Amino acid sequence: EVDEERLERQLAKIERGDRRLGDHETKVLLSAYGVPITRQAVATSPSAALRIATKAGFPVDVKPWGPDVVGELDGCPVERGLTSAADVRRAFAAVLGRAGHALDRGAVIVRVSPPPGREVRARVTNLPHLGPTLVVELTGQPPEAAPAPLRLADATALAAALVATRAGEDEPDRVGLANVLRRASHLAVDHADVIAELILGRIVVAASRGDTVVVDAEIRLR
Repeated sequence: EVDEERLERQLAKIERGDRRLGDHETKVLLSAYGVPITRQAVATSPSAALRIATKAGFPVDVKPWGPDVVGELDGCPVERGLTSAADVRRAFAAVLGRAGHALDRGAVIVRVSPPPGREVRARVTNLPHLGPTLVVELTGQPPEAAPAPLRLADATALAAALVATRAGEDEPDRVGLANVLRRASHLAVDHADVIAELILGRIVVAASRGDTVVVDAEIRLR
């Protein structure tokens, strides 16, 4: 179930000396493994950003693009829920300015705004004495972990730890979360010669099955 052509094409773009892959490049690799990601593209001008937004469909989010752009949990500027051409043009300049990028040489990611849902953070890393491990962080709960690549039973058990926050609330899409975790863990382990750590900074777990997506991601390279 791996898109080998897309995978190899993206891996070939990694250059000697690169230390990190940003959100967009990481998502291309995740997508090659069948991980659901936000629909998005990179724009180098306000007009290109507007074309992407129009084609993808509003509302959209806009954030800076580049290997040095930090993850969203670490302060990446993001303009969310944009619904008009004026919003997109304003956001193009706003996020590049806050990131310290020149408007005439900067680029942004334009993505479809994710559905509402619970947010989860996960990473595949190499822990001392344990080896490759997937760690899941749930708000208000202690981290959960399992050896990577995940077995189906482990992925299901990790996803089961995500509970509804209030009585009467729709149950979260645990099947979708387990799918994301398992596929991402295989990507990281299969290419451990390149990937030192895979970070899924924002996974939005929707209430509707099939809508769970990775919203923000990065890879730290060896």
